[in-house]
Amino acid sequence: MKRSENAFTMIEVLAVIFVIAVLAAILVPTTSKALLWAGSIKSASNLRQIGATAFQYAADHENKIPVAASNNPYFWLDCLYPLASGGKPFPGFDAAGNSLKGTIFHSPNMKATEAEPRRSYGWNGNLNSGDLSDLRITLNRVARPGQAAVCSDSIGSSAMGTVAPPVIKITVNYRNAGRANILFVDGHVESRLPDQVPSKITDSDFKTFWFLK
Repeated sequence: MKRSENAFTMIEVLAVIFVIAVLAAILVPTTSKALLWAGSIKSASNLRQIGATAFQYAADHENKIPVAASNNPYFWLDCLYPLASGGKPFPGFDAAGNSLKGTIFHSPNMKATEAEPRRSYGWNGNLNSGDLSDLRITLNRVARPGQAAVCSDSIGSSAMGTVAPPVIKITVNYRNAGRANILFVDGHVESRLPDQVPSKITDSDFKTFWFLK
């Protein structure tokens, strides 16, 4: 029985499968990396918008910005979420971190493999007045607004960490291809590597990054 002229031999089929497998091995990592960078760009944009919303809030509240403490009446998400969502109240968190999807308060690079509770961004809890009746600070109290961090990618917390020496527990998340997007008080955003985020009291920029000084 003659083989049809249009039929493929087994060797030809295997060759095609091999070529497809090679192309997939080349393209899939490239596509994943491109998606990660796209997510990082979107995350940085989210933080810029969070910064703009914080400025809007400050303009209506004696130049004061919210605080990191979730049990405080001026918790940053309670204050900023309504301004960014047309008046809707902050819906609260769920363990998987999905309650804020579709808003500027959700990072597109937050991974399902991150430990619960999953959080996208955290506020710098050290930017506070120390006055328990109103922990909010006025923006003019920040000596170097271009160097003081206010919000960043975060892991497991809606704060950037606990930085009260000798207790230093930083929860900045480097989910953007090994980098963290960080919003500064003056409104600009930087993408930083772990060694570019001060984590020791002896770091020259420790106080200017974490505190009002």
